[in-house]
Amino acid sequence: MKLLRWSLPAATALALAAAGVYLAMIKNGPKPTAKLPLPAAPLQLEGELSSAGSGDLFQVKGAAFLDSAVVVLTGAFPAIHLFENGEHRGWGIEGRGPAELMAPEDIGIHDGHILVRDGTLEKIVSFDRSGRHVGTRSLRPLAVNRLGEDVSEDTVIGLTAHRQTTRAVARLGRGGLDTLVHYALPNQLRLSAPGSPPLTVPPPYAPLPRWAALPNGEVAFWDGRSNEIVLLGRTGGNTTYPLPATRFAVGRAERDEWLKEEIPATFMGRPLFEPLRAHARETVEFPDTLPHVLELLADPAEGVWVLQTTAATGQRWTWVGPALVGSSFQLPPGARLLAMGPTKMAVLATDADEVETVRLYRKPSTR
Repeated sequence: MKLLRWSLPAATALALAAAGVYLAMIKNGPKPTAKLPLPAAPLQLEGELSSAGSGDLFQVKGAAFLDSAVVVLTGAFPAIHLFENGEHRGWGIEGRGPAELMAPEDIGIHDGHILVRDGTLEKIVSFDRSGRHVGTRSLRPLAVNRLGEDVSEDTVIGLTAHRQTTRAVARLGRGGLDTLVHYALPNQLRLSAPGSPPLTVPPPYAPLPRWAALPNGEVAFWDGRSNEIVLLGRTGGNTTYPLPATRFAVGRAERDEWLKEEIPATFMGRPLFEPLRAHARETVEFPDTLPHVLELLADPAEGVWVLQTTAATGQRWTWVGPALVGSSFQLPPGARLLAMGPTKMAVLATDADEVETVRLYRKPSTR
């Protein structure tokens, strides 16, 4: 998973107002003026990944670039797939042992090692590129949302606290936990309809704070309200990047995508939530525009990629950095960006039969 001005129905606006966002930051230098984003750059397809001989990729969770190789993480086992020079190698078995996984959810790269976060076992397991187990690190008693894009001894995490209503962005290193910023979540919506169990969901397209770990150890953070991203440095002296000025409307495709993602089609094999989804389609009020930021992704060189639109109409990503706003690109509808490498980016595409393909595109220039 953002706002300057944001048109909301009264009930939702009240809920968001109740969830104040705390951020202590120091801004250095003059505030730059944001430029309008450039037209979306054309995409150049460079290849597709499949695990021929061991079954198709299934339940893709993420991807990362390791030198010339692409590593894909799946929920199905084997969970880790390394593609290099036309060859595929898979490993990662199900279990509770030091090198085993139960619910692989996130992947990162550091110092030539592949790190996998397991949400159920609350640990990070690291492997070398051959699949050999390097080490296991417990994350207990912390509730981790995801790894940073460049994971190291100062693993950047999301921390759950205060009865699920507060989040924190923190570094977990050998010296303990260093909290960088904490913020409150918006009040949830309670949905109900005859014939369905009640369901609690977040407000549609609420402007939630977003963060991304940068390769230099900084953390890019958006507080959910301002028109700029703050870079939280290791020793203070934080700087800012202005966000692109363009906002995008919430249309029918965006509403349908939210309903699909937040209200499950089935529960235990039964369509229990169909009445609820139909009722929500008529009663839930949506904002006029999407938040300023839907997601942040670090660029391996410098700067940050900002997600501005959903996959329903095609994810649009815009680079921001020291040169203010750079290039933009837009993925085909339904496709999702998984990882950004030095020269390529990995994109997940799913067809009408739910067959997943990881496509490699040339990385657009940021200048």
